[in-house]
Parts: sequence; structure tokens; C-alpha cells
Amino acid sequence: MEGLMSRGGEAPGTPDSVIPENEGKEKFKKYNHIAFYRRQKELQQGSSYYRPLMDTLEMSERGAELELIHTETEVRFLLCVCAIQGRVVRVKINELQPIRARYEVPDVLIGEPVRERLSAEKADKDTLRLSWSNGQYQMRITRSPFQLEVLCGGEVMVTLNSQGRLCFETLRDPPDKGSSQKGEQDDEDSAGLWKETFRQFIDIKANGPSSVGLDFTLHGFSNVYGIPEHADTLLLKDTSSGGPYRLYNLDVFAYDIHSKLGLYGSVPLLLAHKLERTIGIFWLNASETLLDISTVSENLVASPSLAKRRKLPSQTELHWMSESGIIDTFILLGPSPSDIFTQYAGLTGWQALPPLFSLGYNQCRWNYKDEADVRAVDQGFDRHHIPYDVIWLDIEHTQGKRYFTWD
Repeated sequence: MEGLMSRGGEAPGTPDSVIPENEGKEKFKKYNHIAFYRRQKELQQGSSYYRPLMDTLEMSERGAELELIHTETEVRFLLCVCAIQGRVVRVKINELQPIRARYEVPDVLIGEPVRERLSAEKADKDTLRLSWSNGQYQMRITRSPFQLEVLCGGEVMVTLNSQGRLCFETLRDPPDKGSSQKGEQDDEDSAGLWKETFRQFIDIKANGPSSVGLDFTLHGFSNVYGIPEHADTLLLKDTSSGGPYRLYNLDVFAYDIHSKLGLYGSVPLLLAHKLERTIGIFWLNASETLLDISTVSENLVASPSLAKRRKLPSQTELHWMSESGIIDTFILLGPSPSDIFTQYAGLTGWQALPPLFSLGYNQCRWNYKDEADVRAVDQGFDRHHIPYDVIWLDIEHTQGKRYFTWD
């Protein structure tokens, strides 16, 4: 089996792992090493600094747009919401006038989604209602505090920014060298705003911090799944007493099980399920992403009269945080699990059929010493009359571990 051998000093023939103790334990960042995660976690819960400017509302075939303003910095942002055919809601937030274009993922969606026309109604000066499909689906935007609710049949499914954790760090020009702001920049470096260092690696942030984050409340849901790839249980765990799930592609040798560290791939799609409905959250961001999950199960609490007890429904709080980019999220309204995957495939495409050769036996192991070693393995299959379709080489066949080169 790949990576197994007999350790020197032990009884001959005793198989044991080739993995040295503590191999790679300090090789990868932990969540407390990540500066943007620390900054976003320090935000005071429930104190949203963003307000929608209701008088900037513009309606079109593409959906609804209105400006948000940061109440302290007075920086403005553009909120775009639309209903996509097939029971999907898209919410985008970007800087209104960034000093340079922020990165938006260009090649995940298979095309421009087909939109449904929204109808707008201002309930009062602080509330905007948007509806579609003859009023069966609605979005409700409130000004203070800023929240966005998604309703199905009059029932609130999801609330965005219910915990006031919306965060959008704006791009800025670095201070001139030798200016009076130099000392301020040095102080900021300790918070990882302009530069982060981990082991021997240095990450320079030319335009300062640019992380984004947003929280979601999933009403009536206590079971959530998805966001592969992690070596953990199918049911995602509450992260309140531990670190977040990390979506960051890593080749982790000898990874631990029951770990929230990312592995080979990251798919920022989460499903929430209960008996009568399934919904999905697709967070379209290609940068390093962390997800905190907090679940409150259904319970009984005393009512004000003390004579009765009332039922407090289940809910799950999600807090998505990404290192850069914009906020671009899709709420998939199901209602069944198969509907969720149909809606997701409608956005990103259906899984391609595998090539025929991949269905046969594929020989793969951790590294070959040289060409003679590969030929010996091939001849061994012939000698033992074992057919195979593919033999895979490990990265050591390249020059200096650089792909598309050959040693």
C-alpha cells in the first residue's frame, strides 16, 4: 500500500507507517494564524456598521440595486439582488468606487443566469419588499439594523446579517515611504493588514486588507452538510468551541481525521436539511475561506405568563469569511435535496461523464525512484497477468517539482 514500510529497528516483516511522528503538524496555518479571521472575529456581534440608502433603489430586468453606506467611514457599496429562474436568489455586494477592480470569479458559472422580474414595494421608510412568482417568494430588506430576509410562502427561510457581521474591507493605497503614516503602517503590520509572515513565507498586501464576511441565519434548521473536502463527519459540527472549517486547497500528507483543515479541493456549497425542506448556500469566492457554524436545537422556554412554555425553533448561524474578492452568494431554495443539486448544476454545470480509461484499474503510488522503477512495476503487472489501464507518476518526475516539466 502507498507509503507503508517496515521501520528500522523493529521486528522484520512488521508493517508500520512511514510517517514520522508529528510529520507536518506545524507545516500548515492554523485558524489563529490567519489575520483576517482574527479581525472579523473581533467585530462586535449585533453592531452592524452598514445601512442601505433606500432612496438609491433602482429596479431593472437584472434585479434590484441600492447603495449601502458604512456608518463610520462613509464608504459606499453596491448591493445587487436578483431572483434566478428555478428558485434561486443571488446577493452581491461590492465597493461602489474601488481604487482598482476587486477580483470576481470568472469561470465557475456556466453562463449568465436567467432572471425573474422582481416587484418592489416599500412597506415604510425603513423596509423594502421585493417579490416574484406571484408573491410566492419574497426578499425583505430593513434599514436599521440592515438585514435581508428570504421568504417562501410567507415563512422566513434565511436572514442575512442577522448577527451584524457583514464586513467588507476596502482597498486603499499604501502610505508613502518615510511619511508620517509610516509608524501607523508598522503598527498595522502587527495586525497583518499590509504584510503577513508564516514560517519563511511572506504575504505582501499591496492595497491593504481586503477580506469580506457575512453571516446567515437558517431558520428551523439544525442539520447542515457539505463544503467538501474535509476528513470529518458528514454532518457538519458546531464550531463554537473550536476552530472554523477551512476552505483552502492543500496536499496534506497523512492528514488527521475529524479535522476541519482543507484538503485537495474546496466546494463552498452548504446544505441545510429538515423533514419538510432543504436549502443551500453557495458562497462564490475563490480566496481562502473560513466558515463558523453555530447550531441551536429546538427547546422549550418559559413564556412571560410563567403558566405556559413556548417552543423556541431550531436555527443555525453561519459566518462565512474570505480573504479577498467580493460577496457573491446564492441561496438555493430547494425544496428537496435533489432540487438543490439541480439548482447548483444549473449555475455551475452538470458533472461530466468520466473518460472510459478511468473506469479501469489505475496504478498509483507515492513516488517512483526512476524510470527503471516504473518499468519494473509495469513488468510486474505483466508477470502476474494483472491488466491495468493507467500508471500515474508522482510529482518527482518533474524538474524541481514544477508541473509541465520533465526530469
